[in-house]
Amino acid sequence: MNRYEIKVLIVEDKKDHIQVLEDTIEEFNESNENYLIKYKTSSTYEDSLSILLEDDFDVAIIDLSLSNTRLSGETLEGNKLINIITKKLRIPIIVRSGHPEDAKPDDLNDDNEFYKVYSKSEDASEILNQIKTWIESGLSQALKASGPIEEYLQNIFWVHFSENFNQWNSIEDKSTQQKSLLRYTFYLLQEYLGINGEDGSFEPFHSAEFYIYPPVRNNLFFGDILSHNDEYYFILTPACEMAQEKYSKVLLAKITNFEDVSGFSSTKQQFFDAMKQYTDSEMDVPKKVTKSRDELARWFRNGHSNSLGYHFIPPYSDFPGGFIDFQQLVSISPDDFPYQKILTVSSQFSKDVSSRFSLYYARQGQPNLNPDTIINILSS
Repeated sequence: MNRYEIKVLIVEDKKDHIQVLEDTIEEFNESNENYLIKYKTSSTYEDSLSILLEDDFDVAIIDLSLSNTRLSGETLEGNKLINIITKKLRIPIIVRSGHPEDAKPDDLNDDNEFYKVYSKSEDASEILNQIKTWIESGLSQALKASGPIEEYLQNIFWVHFSENFNQWNSIEDKSTQQKSLLRYTFYLLQEYLGINGEDGSFEPFHSAEFYIYPPVRNNLFFGDILSHNDEYYFILTPACEMAQEKYSKVLLAKITNFEDVSGFSSTKQQFFDAMKQYTDSEMDVPKKVTKSRDELARWFRNGHSNSLGYHFIPPYSDFPGGFIDFQQLVSISPDDFPYQKILTVSSQFSKDVSSRFSLYYARQGQPNLNPDTIINILSS
């Protein structure tokens, strides 16, 4: 079985500390069946920059003080190197220092998922376990310079733009032209990422893709999720009005808790009850479980017969999720707006909210036809 190679850059000027990491890596490689760590070492700030430009790494382990090439002033070379990585590269960073309190990069804090600080007194195997966790997430491989996005961009450049670039020649303003090309690149990336590369079939989206966090836009916009007094709301004001600032009120729909939508709550409970019986019995998955799961999934797809007037949105981090309730609307002046924006629903999903909201209020009924009369006509 081929093991996945993890490429690590070690930036350290003390030979004994390099040896500690090398010994720990050797033990990791001997005991791990799925991953093989390969590494390069550098002892100076300048060499580290050169190596980062020459090679493609998954992770960097950085000592803060590289005494051989200390820069002028109080700034440590390790912090300088971290600042360059965060601006130029997309790889996780581990600081391993005798003085971890000196780790003070410009744009990172201790809560950052891809920046971890360790003291040299800590067990180095914890660092390798953290690297393994990052690699298993798949994110660093997806976004690094040799990842699939680069492959897609190659196709976009040579297959799409090279054949049709003259279509953009009519745009005289170069800044406008560049933004148009970037938007088109984004649309093409969405097309590539929405299909299975092997057979061209459509792939299901992960629920985390439903949201943009933190929100990109500072101004209020259609699709924003707002918080106020422990309640949540969805902005329904049409995007065209908000983009042109032609609105005097912001239309909000309350997001109702899952448990307060009785049809969903009972369907969910039926599924979990069926699952409990299944796990307790250690049988093959029975039809009852499959049926109740499919019934619950209809709510997720907004296709359940009882979901008219609601739109399901999944949980995300501290946001509990719920149902956008088209029956609970409120109109608020933007001049007196106590709500806080916490999330934005991505355009892939928000456009369906707009469609279902319009459909809900555009319903038209008709008088009931006499079925006996129609049957008599059809039978004659």
